[in-house]
Amino acid sequence: MKSEVIPARVQRCTVITVNTRDYTVDVRQEFQPYAALFDIPFASPYCHQNQGEGINFMPEPGSTCWVC
Repeated sequence: MKSEVIPARVQRCTVITVNTRDYTVDVRQEFQPYAALFDIPFASPYCHQNQGEGINFMPEPGSTCWVC
């Protein structure tokens, strides 16, 4: 099977809901086809399990995000 390298598709979206247990968000595309995307994982830049060191953030519903 021949594989082909294609460029990434980046979409501007709006956060609809946030799942704080699984660190996922549901988003809606801001441009056509305006589709909803579900259970998109998000990451904190750095999070250390020992004594809570690092940076931890949670997206908010209504905020803009970029999905690749």
